[in-house]
Amino acid sequence: KEDMDLVLITDDFDEAMNHIRHYITSNYKVLPRKRFWGFFEKR
Repeated sequence: KEDMDLVLITDDFDEAMNHIRHYITSNYKVLPRKRFWGFFEKR
């Protein structure tokens, strides 16, 4: 039953993206990616 709360069937792209963002921000801590020196990125 918990998983069914995560399911959204829609043909509206904006509604789908808002649904995904809502569950990501409420259930996970999103961190910026760490730079990798092997790709010559500045630290």
